[in-house]
Amino acid sequence: MLAQGDVPGAIVVLEEAEEFVQRQNFAFRMPNVAEAQVLTLLRQGDLAAAATLAQKYELPLSQAPGIPGAGRRFSSIGGVGAVAPADGRKGLAR
Repeated sequence: MLAQGDVPGAIVVLEEAEEFVQRQNFAFRMPNVAEAQVLTLLRQGDLAAAATLAQKYELPLSQAPGIPGAGRRFSSIGGVGAVAPADGRKGLAR
């Protein structure tokens, strides 16, 4: 959904995923959900919230200008470099 530009839809799905993880006691999966949440926050331009969430779950970062700790790797969802601003500008995508 995020890749298709449906940020509100991605937010809803991620909220459901977070609730499921908590309800099923799958805390070990929360970093996976948080990775996608970080990407969604970046797409929304909320760098502070993205950095806070990444730090909370000790997610590595890379290529995320303006985020404290940039330069560390970001894992499986395609990395921060795959995120472009919703208006099509060349922001974080490189």
